[in-house]
Order: sequence, then structure tokens, then C-alpha cells
Amino acid sequence: MTRGVLLAYHDYKAGDDVAHLAGDYFISWLHGDWPGRRPGSRPEDIGGATATGLMRYEQTQDPDRAGAGEGSAGNGSLMRCIPTGLFQRDPQKLVEESVRISKITHDDKRCTVACAAYNTIVSKLIDQVAPQEAIEAGLQVAETLEVGYGPVYQSIELGKSLNIATMAAKGPVPELGGRCSGYVLESLSLAIAAVLDTRSLEDIVVDVVRIGWDTDTNGAIAGGILGARDGAAAIPPQWRSVLQFGREFENTALSIFEKKAA
Repeated sequence: MTRGVLLAYHDYKAGDDVAHLAGDYFISWLHGDWPGRRPGSRPEDIGGATATGLMRYEQTQDPDRAGAGEGSAGNGSLMRCIPTGLFQRDPQKLVEESVRISKITHDDKRCTVACAAYNTIVSKLIDQVAPQEAIEAGLQVAETLEVGYGPVYQSIELGKSLNIATMAAKGPVPELGGRCSGYVLESLSLAIAAVLDTRSLEDIVVDVVRIGWDTDTNGAIAGGILGARDGAAAIPPQWRSVLQFGREFENTALSIFEKKAA
């Protein structure tokens, strides 16, 4: 689904609704109209909130009236949100688009605010802002959207105190009550801890996965923010060589940047 968000930014023209573009790509993914898939086939794995949200989006065609509802606070929309952080350079639009693209499937406020804060941090990092300063910008977004020190704000603060290497050896700390098993705020906390870790991208992502539980999604979310910090060159060649859609992602990203520079 990250590919769907990326292609939405690639296709965007003045007057378009990027959330609607992303939602339409999500429906294509759902029905197998996707590279490497048989038309009409269902995804091998799809979360409950994602399935519910896409069913509602297919019925309404409205990104703002889809979503699985309050109480569904998995990490699915956080995992796919990073193209907004990379390609939307207007800070206010970045927040708005992060929220609306999340709402297609995950409209619980913890999910929408987490995406906005995460993408704000990503945007700062690719501008070579130091991680600590980038995180402060994310905290400001969370505080504004939550009108105070709400759960997303608190999860970012928690992330600042976590040690990835220690948890890789000993398991999640008690403060991560869900044990990193798919709750959006715990995945966000891990990503914050990861970006403050001074080791290499490879060592950090391996340790995030070693923590266990929802390893693929936690690794993707932490890997995205680390890529924004360290750049594509920091990704081990053996990982890049097997990354699904890797060459397409690279070419599409370059095309978006070229269009913005024109």
C-alpha cells in the first residue's frame, strides 16, 4: 500500500485530491490489479482495520468517510505513510494529507496523529535537521492536533527513553504493554528510539526485528525513519537487491522530485 501512496503523489496534478488518488490505488491493490498479482486475487495478508476501511471506501469513494472507526488503532497506516513526509513540502498540507490518507483505513485519532507526527519528523530529517530537533517538530504537531499532551505525544516522549539494543536482548519494556505486537503508538515509540540510536541503519533495523512480535511492520516503520536520517546509501546492498518494487520506487521518487523542480 506504500506503493499506492507513492503513485498518488506521482500522479497528482493541481486540483486533485491526493487522498482520493491513494484510496483508488488501495482498491486496485485489494482486488489484485497490482504487479505480481493475479487480477481478482486478494492480498495474502490484510489487517482487519484495513479490510474494513477499504470496503467502506469502495462504497463511499470518500476518504473522509471510510476507516474502521475509533478503537481500531493498529499500525497499518503508519507503515505506509512515508511518501507524504518525503514529497509534501508544505508543513500544513503535510499534516492534512497524512491525516486524510490514514483515515481511509485507520481513522482512530491515535493513527492519524501518529502519521502526521511521523511524517513531520521524516520531512525534517531529509532536510538534514538533527534527529532531536526533528522529533521536537513532531511533538509540536502531536500537541497541536491532540490539544495537549495526548497519547501520541506521550508515545514520542516514551520513545526518547527506550534503548533498541537492550530490548533486542531482553524483550520489550513494561511501558510497551502490547509488547510491540501491532499497536500504532508502540510502533511509533520504537521508531523514535531507532532514530535516536547512533548505530548504523542495518544494526538498528536488525535489532528492531529481534525485539519480536510485529517484526515486519515495526521494521518497516523504523526503517523508513532511519532511511530519512541516513539516506538510501545506508541501506545494505543485499537488502536493496531484494526489495519489492525497489527499482520502481527509486525511479518514481526521482520523477516526482524532477516534476517539483521543473
